[in-house]
Amino acid sequence: MGDYVKAFIYNLDFPNVIAYRNQLLPAGDREQNIPCNLNDTAWFDAIDATGGAVFFASGVFYYFLKK
Repeated sequence: MGDYVKAFIYNLDFPNVIAYRNQLLPAGDREQNIPCNLNDTAWFDAIDATGGAVFFASGVFYYFLKK
């Protein structure tokens, strides 16, 4: 096989949800659970995007309020 990039997964959710997730399904070797509020962009600092980044927001935007 040729060269390939291994993805690193970031799971973002409210602190209480991440705490529960850590109990049931702890993060793997290439995974990090980040407790945060998506409306506060401070979580950006925890993301290593030096090789690029792809974000999947399945079912997230539905919960944001219109301004």
